[in-house]
Amino acid sequence: MRKISGLNAVDVFPAAIILAVSLTVTPNISVDPVGMPKLFLLTLFSFGYFLYLISKHKSYQANYISMHFSLSILYIFLLATNIILSKSPITQLLFGVSGSNLGFITLLFFTVVFLGISTYSTRKFLTHFKISFFTVLLINIIYSLLQDLKLDPVNWVYGASPLIGTLGNPENVSLLLGIGIATLASYLISSSTNSKIRIAIIFVIFLAGYEIIRTGSAQGVIISILAIVLNLFL
Repeated sequence: MRKISGLNAVDVFPAAIILAVSLTVTPNISVDPVGMPKLFLLTLFSFGYFLYLISKHKSYQANYISMHFSLSILYIFLLATNIILSKSPITQLLFGVSGSNLGFITLLFFTVVFLGISTYSTRKFLTHFKISFFTVLLINIIYSLLQDLKLDPVNWVYGASPLIGTLGNPENVSLLLGIGIATLASYLISSSTNSKIRIAIIFVIFLAGYEIIRTGSAQGVIISILAIVLNLFL
């Protein structure tokens, strides 16, 4: 299998896609400074990832690939069926609405990434994924705090909440922060986490919780509460 600086490409590449897509914005350059650059990077990198997987598919057992491949094909079929049956504008179905771009193309390439991760990645992918996830989480916590303090260097056109992070809207940021709290809570109660790390985690959790409240979105609140309950009773 091809290596990138001693690392497996199938483990590093999807984690790099997550990092790049989550953090990339192009203010003052494009009409849609959040959705379009993310869609462009997702399309570019996922297509390259897809070509790489094709070149390596013979190295893996066909019966192991078939289950993931079949589920992915079924999901794509359902997406395509929705396009055929829907009366919405075709551009909206393909690219989504401005600011989110969760249309057919985005979901198609998310499926490619899922297929690659679920089929080809090793346990080392989790390490790279954690690095990407916590990097995105911490950057969005810091950036959202700057937005809340009105210290954002970018002149965004805000909606109801000024906290949009690098994800473009408060709902997405709230969801990310909620998932972050859920993840950090598991580290907080782990016996292998030392006291200094626990203090840092508690600080980050409280900061993320404050920002969730400031977004005005319920998604992060629900996920955070569920995470706390699950960590306390499981």
